[in-house]
Amino acid sequence: NVATPILILWGAKDQILPASHSRDLPDHVQTHVMDDCGHMTHMEAAGEVNRIIDQFIRETDAAG
Repeated sequence: NVATPILILWGAKDQILPASHSRDLPDHVQTHVMDDCGHMTHMEAAGEVNRIIDQFIRETDAAG
């Protein structure tokens, strides 16, 4: 079992790996489904992706 915090960014319009696959993940996995994105969230919404990653890192660091 992995207890390390994990962040997954998923595009709601992803036709390669549907966002429905994000259901039933372990509690330590934080998932953000991005409404207007497909499979390449980092290219389709770079600013938002960076903001979400930055916030995740800050929260993870603060939690110790």
